[in-house]
Amino acid sequence: MKDLQWIKKLLYFIFAFIIIWLFSLVSNLPPLWNHYLLYIPAIAFVYVLGMAAWHRQNKMPEVEMAEYIQRAAKPCFTKLEAASYSKKLSELMYVKRIYLNPVLKVEDVAANMSISEKALSSLLNQHIGKSFNDFVNEYRIEEVKIKLADPANHHFTIAAIAFDCGFNSLATFQRVFKQFTGITPSKFQSDNLLPRVAVK
Repeated sequence: MKDLQWIKKLLYFIFAFIIIWLFSLVSNLPPLWNHYLLYIPAIAFVYVLGMAAWHRQNKMPEVEMAEYIQRAAKPCFTKLEAASYSKKLSELMYVKRIYLNPVLKVEDVAANMSISEKALSSLLNQHIGKSFNDFVNEYRIEEVKIKLADPANHHFTIAAIAFDCGFNSLATFQRVFKQFTGITPSKFQSDNLLPRVAVK
């Protein structure tokens, strides 16, 4: 709201400057005085504008300041290229299931796609809207959920299932699982475990 009020004052000044300019056109003042009428308010406006911006930045929170000064990342792909590489990335996850590798890194996925690590990060951040860890862990969590609901895996511990699905830390798995599902793995298993079908 403070910024909007400042813009309101700025518009008032612009309107006042236009009125002065129109007055200088229709007045019979010497040309020198017409210059003064225009230049002095313009110089004052630039000074006030600079001081207001400096004062505004001093009052900005650190988080807001960081967002204000950071440069926008340059896109590495066009929309068509991004769609093509996103499809290739999905195939790596669904078909090759590379997310099951517990030490999977950005460079591994980038090498599989024949692109640079920077390009892959750009694809994930700007076009898919996820970090590398969140993107990979989402697939791992879906795999864990399938296994937890399968009665054939009931004799395995939750930790064993987590490690089998690509996690290499139980603490990380517990945190990520709750982040994506809102509940603990044991709660999910008790709520979703399918009944075992008796074989005659």
